[in-house]
Amino acid sequence: MKSLLLTVSSEDALNNKGSPQGKASLWVTTSPLQPGTNDAQIIQQYILAVFYYATGGDGWTNGNGWLGSETECDWFQVDCTGGVVTDLKPHDNNLVGSIPSEVGSLDSLEYLDLGGNQLTGGIPTELGELDKLGFLGLYENQLTGVIPTELGELDKLEGLSLGSNQLSGGIPTELGELDNLEYLALYSNQLTGKIPTELGELVSLVDLILRYNQLSGEIPTELGELVSLVNLSLDENQLTGGIPTELGELDKL
Repeated sequence: MKSLLLTVSSEDALNNKGSPQGKASLWVTTSPLQPGTNDAQIIQQYILAVFYYATGGDGWTNGNGWLGSETECDWFQVDCTGGVVTDLKPHDNNLVGSIPSEVGSLDSLEYLDLGGNQLTGGIPTELGELDKLGFLGLYENQLTGVIPTELGELDKLEGLSLGSNQLSGGIPTELGELDNLEYLALYSNQLTGKIPTELGELVSLVDLILRYNQLSGEIPTELGELVSLVNLSLDENQLTGGIPTELGELDKL
């Protein structure tokens, strides 16, 4: 069992009985839930248990089913297809603590919404490994650090919502590689630097919300190439220069 869990967690974390990984390892081997019938299901159950312990599951507003005798697909705000977790969405549920890196190993995840909680720490770079992810919502938490460049690898992502945190640093140019992105919300953070010209490559983008940051420099003329754009919000920054005439070509704005 331990060798299997080592594929997603470090040995130090597993050996620490007080860590989320140590607690989850014990739970997997002693839980009332019928053990997974294959390695993938055991890993899935373990990762969800790590998530529960890492985010203060005992204090959640609603933790119906979690770590009980029901299958993990019946736990509150967990959805599955064919027994495989596709949606994890315990938003507005009094989650505290940090997002464990193990979540990045739920490799069939399509929808991850952890918004409206009290999560702290950084955004794990491992979330960039969720290559089926269509929506990532971490808005209205207390997350710090930079936006991982690895999020630019989520080529199926349609919505990225990171607003109302304490994120710092620049907007990664790699986000311009998200060809399917329709919604990008980074408002109310502490982001600095220029608006990347690469965002002009997001031709599917409908909403671009960057207000209430510390962004500087000029508004890129390349934003005039966002032919699907309906909502552009750049207010309450430190932008300089004029309003690009190219924005006048956005007939859906």
